[in-house]
Amino acid sequence: MISFFIGIPFFLSAITKSIDTGHFLRQIGKLRLPTPITSLIAICTLSTLWFLAGSLLFSRCTLIAIPIAKLFLFLAIPLTLIRWVLHKRPSCGCYGPGIRVPPLFSILIDSALLIGLSNLSTTTCTRDSLQILLIPIILGVVLSRMSQQKPLLDLSPTAIKKRWIHHSFGKGKGLIAIVSPKCSICSQWFPVLQAANRHIPVLVFSPEEVDGGFPKLSQTILPRKKLLSWVESFPTVLLIENEIIQARWHGVPKPNMLDHITS
Repeated sequence: MISFFIGIPFFLSAITKSIDTGHFLRQIGKLRLPTPITSLIAICTLSTLWFLAGSLLFSRCTLIAIPIAKLFLFLAIPLTLIRWVLHKRPSCGCYGPGIRVPPLFSILIDSALLIGLSNLSTTTCTRDSLQILLIPIILGVVLSRMSQQKPLLDLSPTAIKKRWIHHSFGKGKGLIAIVSPKCSICSQWFPVLQAANRHIPVLVFSPEEVDGGFPKLSQTILPRKKLLSWVESFPTVLLIENEIIQARWHGVPKPNMLDHITS
C-alpha cells in the first residue's frame, strides 16, 4: 500500500509530461543541447518515469526502481530549489503546466518520498514483472511522440480556446506578448509585434520595460512571478479574438509570422 501511494507522484509526472511533451522538450531545450540529444533525454526520462510509476504502483521490480527513484528525487530537490531562488518560479514544473505545485511544497513532497522509499520493502524482477512494466513504458513513448507538436490535453492557463478578457481588445482581435528583456529570443519578436501593431492592438507584458519601440501604453509591467503563473516560459505570444485564445506561439517566430497573425 505504501508503494502505491509513493508511485502516484511519479505517475502524475509521467502522464502530464507525456500528454504535453512539447512543454517538456522546451524546458530541456533551455540547456541549448543539439535537438537529437534533447529528444533522446526526453524519451529516456519519460520511459524511466513510466517504469518507476508502474513498478511502485504495482509493487513489481522495486529492487531496481527504488534506487532509480531516489536518484530522481536527489536531482529534483536541488533543481527545484535553484529554479525557485534564481528564476522566481511559482511552480516546481514537476508535473507540467497543468498541475502547479509551489516549489517549497514540492521539496517537502520529494523529501517525504525519499523517506518512504528508504522504508519500502523490495521485490525482485521476474520475467512476468518486466513484461507487465513494458506496457506503461511503451504507452509513455507512444503518447510522448503523439504530443510533441500539439498537446493531447492542454491544461495550461494559456491553452487555445480558453477565455482571456482584456479591456484593450473588447470583443475584437488583439495580440498579447509576454516577454522579458533578459530573454534573447524575445528580441526577435519585437519587429513582428511592431508590424502587427499597425493592423491589430498589441499589448506587451514584461517584468521590466523592454526597448522594443512600443508605445508606452502598450506595455504593462508586472512581477516576473505573476507572469510565470500565466505562461511556461518567455516569450509567449497569444492571439485573442472575441475574448478567446485562438493561437499561441513560443520560441523563435516562424517565417511569415505576420501573415499567421493578421490572416
